[in-house]
Amino acid sequence: MSGKIAVINHEFEQTTSDLKRSHHEIIDSYKKVIELTNQLSSGSLNTDNLTPKIQGLMDGVNSDVVSRLTELFNQTENVIKDYEAVIMNVDTSC
Repeated sequence: MSGKIAVINHEFEQTTSDLKRSHHEIIDSYKKVIELTNQLSSGSLNTDNLTPKIQGLMDGVNSDVVSRLTELFNQTENVIKDYEAVIMNVDTSC
């Protein structure tokens, strides 16, 4: 039965690894969008009326987004790890 557990464990490790990679990619992409938007507001869209509105929007969006995404992603990863532990415990008790 230990071979079966090793396969399950490997699958969970792969899923968790893939999920973490996706989470990092999402956060990196979000940061790139913010950077590009900031470049627009200081470049071709730089007008007296538009720039303060863009900056206000970006400040509001940026205030917590990355930290909240990180927290949500960590919670998701913990749920997967908890689920893995439950599966492993059931599998070893049978």
